[in-house]
Amino acid sequence: MRQRREINAFSMSFLDLLSGALAAVIILFIIVPKTDIQSQVADQNITELKSNFFTLDSIIETLKATMPENEIAVLIQTAAEMKSTISSLEDATLTLRNRLSETKQQNEELQNRLSQADRRLRTLIQAEKTASAEKAKAQPTPKKSEPIAKTSQSSQSPTTPQSEPVKEQTKVSGKGDFMFGLNPAFVVLVNWEDEKADVDLYLKSDGRFCDGQNRSTSFGKWIKMPKKFITQPHEAIIQKELKPGTYEVYAHMYKPRNSKTTISGFTAVNPEGGDPMKVDFGQIEISSSPAPYRSGGGTLLGTIELTDKTVRFNKAF
Repeated sequence: MRQRREINAFSMSFLDLLSGALAAVIILFIIVPKTDIQSQVADQNITELKSNFFTLDSIIETLKATMPENEIAVLIQTAAEMKSTISSLEDATLTLRNRLSETKQQNEELQNRLSQADRRLRTLIQAEKTASAEKAKAQPTPKKSEPIAKTSQSSQSPTTPQSEPVKEQTKVSGKGDFMFGLNPAFVVLVNWEDEKADVDLYLKSDGRFCDGQNRSTSFGKWIKMPKKFITQPHEAIIQKELKPGTYEVYAHMYKPRNSKTTISGFTAVNPEGGDPMKVDFGQIEISSSPAPYRSGGGTLLGTIELTDKTVRFNKAF
């Protein structure tokens, strides 16, 4: 009597098939970085994994007539798990591709904003050169009785003391240009000359702080201006939408320890449908101290009274 040949479902070729599928999964989850090229590689690996799945499905159909039902059931369950894995990988790849697309759009928007700010800065520089040349030719006599506009404080630089007279107010073209072209609704900025000094800015409201550690709060966002707008060491906090109220402004000198430095800065408001205003802090000397979170820490520069149209700074000392 002819013996029935035993069929081994776990032959070398079958193990090769499963090994290839496992390798594809490892490539998708570990090796593939988040870039456009690797996204294409992920698509190719998913396609290969699908092909292996269809091959496995075909093998199962072939072996149904020769294998015990319990072993067929195990293979069918394995195939179902592979199918679920393929579906999950497709969803993950789609999510990755969407995130890459969003990142590209954000980068393009940022580049556009920086380009616009750069063009505006160049326009202001050219306008100032032209105005200076015309003024040198005309040599007009200053009028002592001429009133200073409401926004005259906005033309001072962050390092100008509050007592220094305002110059060339008419050269500010477009509201908010004194905020380095970024045009937030509200800004607080401090800067200093000593590059070895590490100074932190804090804005306090209702017992909460916005600073370099708590960078995004309901009343402010901590930022650093691009170097093309300000080259001195600085820190700034802005509001994209005005949130009127009373705020406390602190500065904390982290290092060097047991030393002092002089800072200056300003606060400014750029209201919708109103005139921009800017108030300089003047020069303020601060010493190294604990952070304002601790009792007695930090240096209180003053309080800011912000409305939907104006800003006022009350110096602490």
